[in-house]
Amino acid sequence: MRMRIVAVGGGKGGVGKSLVAANLAIALAEGGARVVAVDADLGCANLHALFGIERPRHTLGAFFAREADTLGELAIATSVAGLELVVGSGAIVGAANISWAQKQRLLRQILALDADVAVIDVGAGTSYNVLDIFDVANVRLMVVSPTLPSVQNAFSFCKGAVVRALRQAFVDAGVDPALGERRETERLTATIARLSLQHPALGARIAHALSHFNAMIVANQLTRVEDLDLVHALCRMTHDFLGVSANIVGQIYQRPAIAQSVIARRPFLLGAERDDPEARMFRRMARTLLDGVLAEPGRASKALPPAGGPDMGAFDLDPSALRAHPRHAADWAATLETENGIVEGMIADVSENGVRFIGPCGRPIAVSGTAIVCVAGFSGAAEASVRWVSAAEGGRLVVGLELTGGSLTGEILTKSALRYAAAG
Repeated sequence: MRMRIVAVGGGKGGVGKSLVAANLAIALAEGGARVVAVDADLGCANLHALFGIERPRHTLGAFFAREADTLGELAIATSVAGLELVVGSGAIVGAANISWAQKQRLLRQILALDADVAVIDVGAGTSYNVLDIFDVANVRLMVVSPTLPSVQNAFSFCKGAVVRALRQAFVDAGVDPALGERRETERLTATIARLSLQHPALGARIAHALSHFNAMIVANQLTRVEDLDLVHALCRMTHDFLGVSANIVGQIYQRPAIAQSVIARRPFLLGAERDDPEARMFRRMARTLLDGVLAEPGRASKALPPAGGPDMGAFDLDPSALRAHPRHAADWAATLETENGIVEGMIADVSENGVRFIGPCGRPIAVSGTAIVCVAGFSGAAEASVRWVSAAEGGRLVVGLELTGGSLTGEILTKSALRYAAAG
């Protein structure tokens, strides 16, 4: 397999980028890949601490000081077979302020690593150094926590990465002036559409680049299923405003064992039981990547549906706009009929314009497709549009459905859910 690069970023510090990078690298190595993890959090490196490595002899500082010619010379073995680590440079004043020449040398050496997969732990912020390291990757993972500042920063980070990548890729094609002339609040998709009208061939090339941007989201520090609402809002924003599909590839819930692993300086996966839900999630993420975009160069990640819901401003993200209507818990047996057949499951919650359906991962459910929803105990049915599909534990799928018609309206379901909750 040709060497592939997974960058782990997200814009905001403290959301768990290093934790995700460390455990994902372990899971990839367990899956049979030769992996090199590179701590490229310039100036705030701590990936080695998560592996229990104290006082590393060689760091990226030696590389920038030209005491080492390649990153391979700095790679040290870890306790995981098939996984090596390049320790970052931290606690050095100015370590984050590398020159353009140093950055280019670093990027070249990342591309030259002798491995199947390189996992790059990227620093916080949206500086050019951070964005260029993130954009060298074949797969761009954004780690977010279910808080408004994290989602806002992740969107700004993704926007910066997209714009930077387009400027770098089409520097001689007139893209940079077009991006520079756009209003700050104008959607990037609108800017590109206007550019495509003037230069159709260039527009097609940009559309292809965006479809292969391969951004994915890891939702971290979750405490309840409802926390995913904010993360799905980020998915919709990246699609609507940036023209980039970013599906949720991992959902990590807060667990005492995870926090303890950081304190103990031992990666979570190395001490977790095989059937631990979060351990399974990290390994599932690795398998998804190894079997998908990492296996086939140039392959695009699975796209999310065209986003629905309220128009959320590019920067003025109002928490009340993240959900058009409040959700109300339900626990109703239901069936979902799509073009691929009928799936039996349950309605987990409802709102005035949608429901959340949970069922087995049997028949494929097409995002953006149509469906018929029938609920046990209710007469009639509802017509729906599949807005998003996400994996859940236990071999299940969680499907977000927007109700579009039929006798079983969202208003009826919402009122019934309120009565159901009151009766409970």
